[in-house]
Amino acid sequence: MFSSCLTMLFRLVFVFLFCVLKGNQAVVHWNYTQCDSVAEKCVSYRDCINARNLQYIKVCALRAICCPIPKRRHADTPSSRACLKYSKDNTFCPSHLFVSHSNESIRNELQYMAHIAQRNPNGTYKIGDCGGTLIHNKFVLTAAHCVNRERNIGTQEEEFVVRLGGHNATDGDIYEVARKIPHPDYDGDVMNDIALVELTSKVVFNDRIKPACLPTTSGDEHDSMTVSGWGRYSATTPNAQSPVLRKADLKLFHLSECGPEALEEMHICAGGDKQTSDSCQGDSGGPLAIWHPEWGSCLGQVFGIVSHGSLCHEPSPRTKYIRVFHYLRWIEDIVWNVTSENTD
Repeated sequence: MFSSCLTMLFRLVFVFLFCVLKGNQAVVHWNYTQCDSVAEKCVSYRDCINARNLQYIKVCALRAICCPIPKRRHADTPSSRACLKYSKDNTFCPSHLFVSHSNESIRNELQYMAHIAQRNPNGTYKIGDCGGTLIHNKFVLTAAHCVNRERNIGTQEEEFVVRLGGHNATDGDIYEVARKIPHPDYDGDVMNDIALVELTSKVVFNDRIKPACLPTTSGDEHDSMTVSGWGRYSATTPNAQSPVLRKADLKLFHLSECGPEALEEMHICAGGDKQTSDSCQGDSGGPLAIWHPEWGSCLGQVFGIVSHGSLCHEPSPRTKYIRVFHYLRWIEDIVWNVTSENTD
């Protein structure tokens, strides 16, 4: 009797797992198997925070699967040392946690946010189509297509400046651009769509401006992240960009939901529950980020870059974001000049 009850219990558990996992489009190996002691750990499905990205699932115990251990870089790297340095500067850390349930961010909430503004021929500035992330006192991280464009007339490169510390699209401190550095393997579309912008002068950090940390993991261990920018935000007025910095909390999804062009190493798939909760045209180059797990609202950590924002009228869109973790060595070689170990 006990044996038959136990068998029935196992079957019910397997049915439960199958119903949960089937939506993941994964192949499930139902027989108990031993997990790889180095790369995996046996945990319940609900505790495997990157289970949605698994293509092949191994059941290791009752209601448990072999969960891959997230990729992590050794902590002693130029970017991680810089992050530690940023964390110690709590002079401008808010005394309270930011809590905003609106799509509009709180002023000075996203201190790492950069706005790439276009310079008009007469010397004035207009709202740009791109954002970015301050990661160093002289470098902003953005999308390659944001810095690799030409003017509509002739072949003269488009001139732009970087605004930092602004809440409205037309305010903030202006920094001139010294170099635009798109990834050497950028294909002109969504592959390797990442770039660095070097500023002519060092940024002075203050209560409005503070850099974000780079990731030490791929980001698969997180269920959600926040995207931000001054892009379009209304389906009824699709050409109107937001006059203020807005944000949206997005869920992470299996890469298959972002189409066949999404590659595990290069992309993150994310989206909102409604059409107003996602990146949109004009948000390109902006960050997909979280508050740092150790330092909370004092410090951001950027995991993704908006490559091409979704159309605002698309219901529940899924968007491909550039996975920053994949490009850490390239970023560090330029920003911190690894050969000289410059971590200023």
